[in-house]
Amino acid sequence: AVTAIALIVMFLFIANPDNAIRLDGGSTYEKWFEIKPHIFQSLGTFVFTFVSQHTVHLTYESLRPNIRDLHHWKQVSTWTCTIATVLSMSIGLFVYISFWDEASSAIFELYPPLVSIDIAKLLLSIMIMLTYPMAFFSCREMMIIALPVPTKQSQPPSQGDTEQAPLYATIGAEEKSRSFWMIPGEDKQLEGPYHIILTVVLWGVTTLLAIVAPSLGDVLNLVGCATGTLIAFILPAMFSFQLEGYNHLAAIIFVIGGVIGCLGTVLSFNQLLADASTET
Repeated sequence: AVTAIALIVMFLFIANPDNAIRLDGGSTYEKWFEIKPHIFQSLGTFVFTFVSQHTVHLTYESLRPNIRDLHHWKQVSTWTCTIATVLSMSIGLFVYISFWDEASSAIFELYPPLVSIDIAKLLLSIMIMLTYPMAFFSCREMMIIALPVPTKQSQPPSQGDTEQAPLYATIGAEEKSRSFWMIPGEDKQLEGPYHIILTVVLWGVTTLLAIVAPSLGDVLNLVGCATGTLIAFILPAMFSFQLEGYNHLAAIIFVIGGVIGCLGTVLSFNQLLADASTET
């Protein structure tokens, strides 16, 4: 779907139907070097496009057992990220050189009514429909893990067993007891009714937000700045600090991600409110 969308925007740039595609972008400086307004909140869409860390484990587990190792995973992840980068940058480049200052995150709203754009919208819908469950699954799993688990105090070992028992057992360890909402023997699977309730709630909230959102671009900018920068910049830097100690690269990533995330979130949220008030 992404490859087809990239080919469609390339074709429209070349064909330029009714001279409605290629707009005048001004001088070379204005086209390529001038810093445009709203750059920070627009970076959210760019970050959102390349954030995939939340689905890494699902993708790794989907590999065939005979290639589920670090060597093959490096090949899969490298080629996947490379292909995604080339396709996404191609779409962004051809949309930008078609509309220049008019370009925005909601790219299909820029084009006049065309059959090819309708096909691209359909392909985008199919792509979202097929990739949304992965993010949905990750979110639901994290919510399940975050649920409180009842604990019970274990009985300390008898005096004769103290020397053989672990240290924590001698002071009374806390043991997890089964929660009534979990499937026996599972730590990430809810019982049927609770599984359905949580799934419906998540689906309903996301669907409602999609319905009331004034613009897809505003949503992508806000989500990308608020959460994408956390996943792509801040958390990896913090993991590096924890595992390897301080290093300059992690510090730079942390600062840049923090600045972009904070400024972009505030600006994109204000833009979302402004667009919402305009529609109402």
